[in-house]
Parts: sequence; structure tokens; C-alpha cells
Amino acid sequence: MDAIAEANALAAGGQTAMALPLYKEAARQNPDDERGYVGAVVSLMRMKRHEEAAEWMEKLIRLSPGDAQLHGMMGSVLEGCGKKDEALACYEKALGINPDDILTLFRASPILIRRGRTKEGMEYFHRAMGAEPSDEHEAGAQRDMRAIMEKVQEAAGGEGAEAAPAETGRDGGGSPPGLSSAMPGMPGLLKALFADYEKAGSPQEAMARAGKLSDQGRLQEAAGVIDGAIAEHPDLADAHSAKASILIRMGRYREAAERMDAVLRLRPDGIEDLCAKAMLLERAGRPGEALACYDRVIAVEPGEIMAYYLKCGALAHAGDARGLAECYRAAMSAEPRGEGRGSMLESMRLEYAELRRCAQEAGSAESGLAAFVKGGGVGAQPHWGRAEQRARRTGRLRAGRRR
Repeated sequence: MDAIAEANALAAGGQTAMALPLYKEAARQNPDDERGYVGAVVSLMRMKRHEEAAEWMEKLIRLSPGDAQLHGMMGSVLEGCGKKDEALACYEKALGINPDDILTLFRASPILIRRGRTKEGMEYFHRAMGAEPSDEHEAGAQRDMRAIMEKVQEAAGGEGAEAAPAETGRDGGGSPPGLSSAMPGMPGLLKALFADYEKAGSPQEAMARAGKLSDQGRLQEAAGVIDGAIAEHPDLADAHSAKASILIRMGRYREAAERMDAVLRLRPDGIEDLCAKAMLLERAGRPGEALACYDRVIAVEPGEIMAYYLKCGALAHAGDARGLAECYRAAMSAEPRGEGRGSMLESMRLEYAELRRCAQEAGSAESGLAAFVKGGGVGAQPHWGRAEQRARRTGRLRAGRRR
């Protein structure tokens, strides 16, 4: 494995501090290969060492001084240093090369407004909102900004839209909340860093390769391959889902849940995606949000018995006796969707009967629930096993439970 591949594997595994010296050494050994510089910049930004990241950005810009995305990324780095005016100069230089870069327009707009250049700032903002996105990163930035605008207008009673770009900025300028990951140039930098992926063929081939690496226990390398697929195809939901599956195997449940957010932005009503996200939220100790995910599945597909079953497990774990009984009853009145759901529903009928028996013997629903759980409770517990094996083959994380 060469230095870049090794560094990528470490970075994908969350070992940024260990990856950084490898990226720096790769840049020293191959000063014309931009990937070492890119890896150093990305690592330093993740470590919040913005001043040093700016030094490496200068080196990178010297390799390609006419590259708009590099000037946009330098602006983001300088914002991290608190140098708003220098950042704005970088953004304007980037826009001089590529006037329609949505991420750069969004970044520059609030700084201009905070500097009293309101007319120019609003022009940048409306240009960004009206431009045709070139990729999922830009489309996502527009969606996020629309959501922010709606909240600002709602808080202002339907007014105040013109002030929104300035009001949503932080520290006197900069990207609005929700757009922190939408740094100008970052998508392109990541694509360059994982340039070897382009030689690997289709994203499906990359996910298959990641699956093989994962089966061999080489999880960091698998994560690096998937990161390459995502950098090249940021709108491919299955790639994000496959990354979530790898993160689960690493025990990094919070990051896996965040990755499932990306999947759900692309497949908002994906039933299996929602169930998988809910299970991750349970693992992360966020039962309220997990229950909301299960309820969303049921709203989309009232006959999805798996969602009821998963929800029952969450309610039992949370100690909600009344909610658990209601969930069982709701499931038994639903029309099962999909093969095998009839047997699951039959299990729920037996469990509900046991829950009622425990409540009657204990004299209260709460005491009965305690006895019910102690005796085995809901027959399904969070489980990835065979579902994960399917995910490796298909590039998609699937929720599953077992007896």
C-alpha cells in the first residue's frame, strides 16, 4: 500500500492525526502530486489547525493558480482562522474564475452583508439560489438554505427574508448553520484525494471491493474505498448506506447515524433506511428520535409490521407500558406488507398476550412490563448480522432483528 492509500485508510478510520504525517511525507516525496497537499489540508481542517491548513493551501494553489475551487477552499480555511476580509478576497477571486459556483456565492454573501455591502451580498445570495446545481453538494446547499430561510421567515412572521443571509451567518459572516460541510472546493479536493477510485470502475464495483475488504476485517481500507465512491458520486444513496454499514462494524454508531442522514436526504421515505436510522438512534441512547423514525415509517407504509415490531422493542426498553400495549394493538389491526410479515405479526400477538398476562398477575401495567421484559419481552433486539451481509452484496444497509 502506498503512502496516500495508507493515509486514506487511517483517515477513513478516524485516525486523522496518524494520517497527517503520511500526507505530508507524500507531498515531500512527490511535490507535483496534489493529493498529499489535499490530504494534509483536509486533515488539518478536521483537527481545527486552520493556520497550518492555510499554509498547505498556499502550496496547493501554487500547483494550480487558476483553479477556482482552490481559491474557494482557501477562503473557507481563512474563515476558520477568523480572517473574514482575506476569505472574502479569496471567494471573489474564485468567482472571477467561476462566477456560478453556488457554494462560494453562499459563503461570500453574508460576509458582504456584514461589511455593509448589502446589495452585492443579496445579489450573490439570489444568484446562488437561482443557479442550476452542478452536483449533489450544491443541490444540498440550496435545500439547506431554503429550510433556513423558511425558519427565519416563520420566526419573523413571514417577513425579514431580505435579512436572512446576514442573520444566518456566524461570527460576523461565513456559512450559515447547516452549510458547514458545504465548503467551496471541498468536494473537488476529496475527489482528487481519492483519484485512484476513478480507476476502479463503477461505484458498484467500488462497493463490492469495499465489501471484500470488510469481510477480511480491513475496515479502514473499506471505508477509504467507500469514501472514494462518495467523493465521485455524492448523490448515490447506496454508497452512503454502505459507509454506514462499515461504521457500524467499527462500533462508531453516532457517525453511522449521521451517515444515514445523508441516505435519507436522498431517499426521504426509504422504509429500510428509516428503520436502520432508528436502530442506530436506539444504540446511541436517543429513544425519542428512534420512535419518531418508526412512526415515520408507519405513516409512509401503515402495513410495515417490521416498524411496529422495532417500535415495540424501543418502547419496552424505554419502560413505556401503555405505549407498548398500544403499539401491539395497532400492529394487529394493520394489513401486513411483504413476505414473512405474517409470522412476525403472529409473534407479536403471542407477546401481547404475554404482556397482558404479566400485567394482570402483577396488578399494574408498569409492574407487568418489568416482568414481561425480565421474561424475555419483545422477541426482537437490535441486530445487524445477516442484514449486514446483504448490505455488503447490495451496497445498502438493511435493518434487521432476531429472536
